Amino acid sequence: MTDPVAPVTQVVTEPEATPAAQIAEVVQEEQFDKDRAMALIEKLRGEVKDLKPKDKKADDLEAAEKQRKEAEMTELQKAQAKIDELTAKTKAAELRELRRKVGEAAKLPAEIYELLPEGTEDEMKAKAEALAKALPKPQPGLSATNPPAGTGTITDAQRRAFLNGGPLPG
Repeated sequence: MTDPVAPVTQVVTEPEATPAAQIAEVVQEEQFDKDRAMALIEKLRGEVKDLKPKDKKADDLEAAEKQRKEAEMTELQKAQAKIDELTAKTKAAELRELRRKVGEAAKLPAEIYELLPEGTEDEMKAKAEALAKALPKPQPGLSATNPPAGTGTITDAQRRAFLNGGPLPG
């Protein structure tokens, strides 16, 4: 009787260098080879060009798979999925509103409300107070468009002298 399992020989080949490794190799050489670099760039552009249709096809397949799964769902499953989606949106809205409320109470700028952690209102208040203490206090009467008092105005002659690099007239 012959042995039903034949010995398997495995051929091990060197994997082709990745584009990043090829770029690193070009960069590490002592002398920059423009022709070699351009050849690599053209090769990478070709690979990108080849992958774009595959990317679109993958997106289309994912959309078709999603539609197929939705078609297989029962009405109850569809309703449950919609409930889950709306619950997530509601929780996100409640969190945003709580962050806004706590941030306003702590007199924080609206841009940093999102830095407040999720959790209880007390945890948010503690973080908001810590942030409020860490932020620099605004100077009264000063803003980016309102220079400090006492700078006065300059004349056209002073402005010309400044722009020309000369001394400012009295």
